[in-house]
Amino acid sequence: MDFGYPVPAHAQYAMNLTGAANVRIRFTWTGTWDWWWAIDNVEIIDYPVTCATPPNAGTAASSFTTACPFNVIDLYLEFADSSTGFTYQWQVSTDNVNWTDITGATSSSYSLSGQAQASYYLCNITCGGLTGTSAVVAIGQNAPLDCYCIPEYLNGCDALGKVAVNTLLNVSVDCNGILPENYTLWPDTGSLTTDLGTGDYYDVTIASGPGSGMHGAGIWFDFNADGDFQDAGEYTHVSDTIPELSGDFITNINIPVNAVLGPTRMRVRYIYSTLVTSTDDCSTNGFGETEDYTVNVVLGTGVKNNPLQSIKVYPVPANDRIFVQSPVQGSMQITLLDQTGRICRNIHSASNSLEINTSDLSAGIYFIRFETENNTLTRKIVLN
Repeated sequence: MDFGYPVPAHAQYAMNLTGAANVRIRFTWTGTWDWWWAIDNVEIIDYPVTCATPPNAGTAASSFTTACPFNVIDLYLEFADSSTGFTYQWQVSTDNVNWTDITGATSSSYSLSGQAQASYYLCNITCGGLTGTSAVVAIGQNAPLDCYCIPEYLNGCDALGKVAVNTLLNVSVDCNGILPENYTLWPDTGSLTTDLGTGDYYDVTIASGPGSGMHGAGIWFDFNADGDFQDAGEYTHVSDTIPELSGDFITNINIPVNAVLGPTRMRVRYIYSTLVTSTDDCSTNGFGETEDYTVNVVLGTGVKNNPLQSIKVYPVPANDRIFVQSPVQGSMQITLLDQTGRICRNIHSASNSLEINTSDLSAGIYFIRFETENNTLTRKIVLN
């Protein structure tokens, strides 16, 4: 370039930057003698790309080979042509035959969430009215039992010490998981699993291990085996006042008559200083522990109603006495326990009406357990 003095001149140069992710433009001057060298008003213009043939769309790729509904799937292209003049459109298919545009998926990469079934994905690249189609990527769908979310504890471990239901019994006073999840999925073998019959009633017992302060606890069952615990009837509250190294806390559950038969997940969460609700199956908390078990739902015994369910315990809350009315005929064992598991009353009764004096007991949460030869029921009561 040898012009521009004394009258400024304008020069324009075409540069092919196809495929470049970053571009640096450098100006140099080489010479032996001159008055000066100067440059001003540099402008870079993106001209429309024209294509004589369809772009090479390469191969669609993914961050997952199989996914769960809550996974965020990153779709991207490998070995594809690239230019600022290209337009992109990702498509999805469930049969690799019929394809549908994905709304908003109009760049060379796309983040997809909420895949509900195994699907195929591809990307169309268009240039000057000519379209190239990428090779397809297939993403499978994990089974619901492989798609449970895992909650986290940000600060440390407060341990569950015991979980029991029917023939399942796990006594483990230390945290078995690794932070931040502090989570254990126990194998479905031996005493770490059990059969639960549809329509039948069971006591679920938990106790705490080492820790500090008060804790809340809840139990979840995925009765419809859809990979989450957020359907009606899948949550049972245990208590929000469980101390460390507690005695047994007992909660009675009913397996729905329409529960899906076969293996399903039971989750127990123990959380420091938290009022546990149904939405805490996957919440992030400070201290605690989460344990999952695989239980097997089978056809029930045919006794769809626990007759002890009709027992009335009042008043609620109570003061210095508790009244029990029961339609159940025959003898019954009635046990009153405090929240550490200490037995406060142990009564053998054949009466349909009973009064229990509690005037010597401190205010707080207690559990009253009714046992006959064939059935068991535990209720939570509050004394003022």
